[in-house]
Amino acid sequence: MKRLREEFDADLITTDTSTDYRSTTNRYEIPCSVCGKLLFVDAETKRDFDRSIEHDLDNTFTCYECEEEYDGLAFE
Repeated sequence: MKRLREEFDADLITTDTSTDYRSTTNRYEIPCSVCGKLLFVDAETKRDFDRSIEHDLDNTFTCYECEEEYDGLAFE
């Protein structure tokens, strides 16, 4: 299977690591703040989410589809 050059870059930043299914890495459920869809995330993202809830901050976690839709509307 061929991979893109970006997949080999050491400075690659992956922002969306959530999945629609539970995996060994993504074991924790978090709802999307826009559509309410349940997504599975890793322990670090869950910790950040819990920390923001403890400090009475809004849920800022959005799924990939909602983020793309928002970016498209902001572009127009």
